[in-house]
Amino acid sequence: FFSGTWFVTHAKNGSSTILCREITLTKNGDTVKSDTKGKFKQGKTKSEYTVHCTGKEKKGKVPFKCTREEAGKKTFELLPN
Repeated sequence: FFSGTWFVTHAKNGSSTILCREITLTKNGDTVKSDTKGKFKQGKTKSEYTVHCTGKEKKGKVPFKCTREEAGKKTFELLPN
């Protein structure tokens, strides 16, 4: 399950820029890595970003620690509860 390239094609909430995000998942042992590439528009400015996540699978769940990069700069980090 945690492998290959996935795409977001439908979303209940959010703008149209949420669609066609490319998500690449890899698994090595119990470590799962996810890289999500996306685009967004703020005013007339279009930007691209990548979210890198890493986590260890425990009982079928993967709490991810994530960082977001925009234009090569780390913009934030998300930590699991």
